[in-house]
Amino acid sequence: MSRQFFSTGDQELDHDLMVLFKAEESKRLEEYSKAAAKCDISDEVSSAIPKPILRLAYVLTGSQFAVIRSRVTDESRSLLDEAKQLIETHLPDLFASDAVLEAIAPMGKSTHKHPLVDSMNVISSISPIFTWCGSPPKLLPSVRIGFMNQRNRMLLDSSFAWDDLAYVVAALADILAVLLDSSKSLAEAGQLDLSDAPRIRERLDELTASLDKIRELLPIYDIDAAVGSGDESGERVSAG
Repeated sequence: MSRQFFSTGDQELDHDLMVLFKAEESKRLEEYSKAAAKCDISDEVSSAIPKPILRLAYVLTGSQFAVIRSRVTDESRSLLDEAKQLIETHLPDLFASDAVLEAIAPMGKSTHKHPLVDSMNVISSISPIFTWCGSPPKLLPSVRIGFMNQRNRMLLDSSFAWDDLAYVVAALADILAVLLDSSKSLAEAGQLDLSDAPRIRERLDELTASLDKIRELLPIYDIDAAVGSGDESGERVSAG
């Protein structure tokens, strides 16, 4: 897709990408990396590196990338991938500077996320109703699931046959794996709030127990309990 004519569906993101591409064309990305390494305070960083590039570096190399990529137009995803590659190639040590981390700190507060992420509602509860599809002897196990926010407003009301539900569960597990993988450098640098780690571990233990129970039940449904990473359907989320 042409760099001159594109739309991600978000004007701010379009502007930030254009600033990055122009900097790459003018060979200035390496200069920005060198400048960041020499900055001692966050104000110097803001002066040395354009805010759109700092903002892009934050969202495209962090855990938000997979979410943002899934929400832009299909035609612009290749440009988003290209932008991520440019940042990783030309600004690989950008966040090694304490001054840079201080400069992006405001992005880590309640307004830190890109508008594409801010626009999402947070799911706070899930309510299932178990039912069936079809008629005997061709019944299919299914479930209707309501996803609610903190104000108990319905965000999504959807029905899933068991194969659809298995796909969604697998896709969500993939997303979690991508999120953890894309955030590991910040975790290793001590830049993440890990106060939720015990709760995450508890939920992963619950997930493991549920998967063990599923495997016990699979033979009843004529499904090989040893099924692993063989035949898969649907598109998986990737970090790149």
